[in-house]
Amino acid sequence: MGDEQLAPGSRLGRYTLVRPLGSGGMATVWEATHGPLALRVAVKVLRHDLARDAVARQRFLREAAAAARVRHPHTVEVLDVGGDEDGAAYFVLECLDGETLASRLSRTKSMPLEEALDALLPIFAAVASAHRAGVIHRDIKPSNVFLARAEDGLLVPKVLDFGISKLTVTDAGAHRTDTSEVFGTPSYMAPEQLRSAKSATPKSDQYALAVVLYECLSGERPFDGDTHVALYQSIIEGAPRPLRSLSPSIPERVDRAICRALSALADERFATVDGFARALLDDASPAARFRWGSVFSSPGAAAPIEAHPTNDGPTVTKVASAPRSAPRRAPLIAATLSAVVIGWIVLRMLPGQRVWSVADRPPAPVIAPRSEDVTDVDARAITVDAAVEERSIATQATVDSGSRAANGPRVAPTRAAVASPDAGPARDAVVERPDAATRDANALSTGTNSMPF
Repeated sequence: MGDEQLAPGSRLGRYTLVRPLGSGGMATVWEATHGPLALRVAVKVLRHDLARDAVARQRFLREAAAAARVRHPHTVEVLDVGGDEDGAAYFVLECLDGETLASRLSRTKSMPLEEALDALLPIFAAVASAHRAGVIHRDIKPSNVFLARAEDGLLVPKVLDFGISKLTVTDAGAHRTDTSEVFGTPSYMAPEQLRSAKSATPKSDQYALAVVLYECLSGERPFDGDTHVALYQSIIEGAPRPLRSLSPSIPERVDRAICRALSALADERFATVDGFARALLDDASPAARFRWGSVFSSPGAAAPIEAHPTNDGPTVTKVASAPRSAPRRAPLIAATLSAVVIGWIVLRMLPGQRVWSVADRPPAPVIAPRSEDVTDVDARAITVDAAVEERSIATQATVDSGSRAANGPRVAPTRAAVASPDAGPARDAVVERPDAATRDANALSTGTNSMPF
């Protein structure tokens, strides 16, 4: 079916065209309905004069393949791909209500920082997801950002048009981009992409996102020129106009982040789009910080693109960093315990050293009861204790008397006893009260260490 035959009411396979929504260099987009389901969709139809061009047709269908491969909530969803007997090619997309970011900026020129970040952070997430899926968009600009509205009025930004996207994994027979070919919109293209379309990398998309954000905040683009040559020269030299000179209210940290993403050298930009988003997250609304904070900080957010053969030029290689190992706590704990045990053994082996034990603990303090707290039971307990103590003293005295009686025959006689052997009272007195030297001799001879009372 030729372009001139496309009209409201025309049919493409199971889809009935309702009204045109827009057109571009390669295709026209129509609102349509699915016959059996009456489902409202958008149908993108390749221009009739390009339908028989194998390269153009391949690129057109590659857009559908790229968009279907990403499958992110903030990329437009591809529902179907088809063609008819006349060679027409088309694919079916979800139909969105809203406007493009370009349309919004044409009315307001710029946007407040928080509003701009709330609209673009979902786009950052979608582009980062595309990179992890092996897709480089290569044409990010305000007209390819759609500010869709859900039925409840919630803003749902979507990335559009993967028509010139670059797949890092494609069929072997796919068309290779020629070295001299340049795809994209110059004002949003990174220096490496200006030189050659096949040189575009994920950092080229990061650069384009920085240009879009710069324009949202200032109403101007960072690079400008009266001619294409002057514009290219300005971009390649990499000296953007300071954002704060156009919008003084922009925080310095946001200005620095955007300037870094706009670096002429790709190596000086953020490692990933996720890193760029993290640098901006603190200035978004609380709802956006809650929604996207964990997404841009997750381990998978920094996953690089693997090396794959590409039909657009040489292999795209990103060195994957080694995954972080879990903290090694078990060896540390074992080493600490070993050191404690060795230290304890060394202290035990040192002469004169004594390791603290439970016996070294000072006795618990005894708290005497207050006089008013003593009851009848306490009085009886005190009486019993006194009786026990009195019996203990009496028993000890008996033992001591027996000990002295047993040691009596061994007591050396005093001089008085020798002089008067018949004097019983004097001898008894001497025996009962031996001098200190005699007591010591008796103790040594009997092995008994009795103490006098």
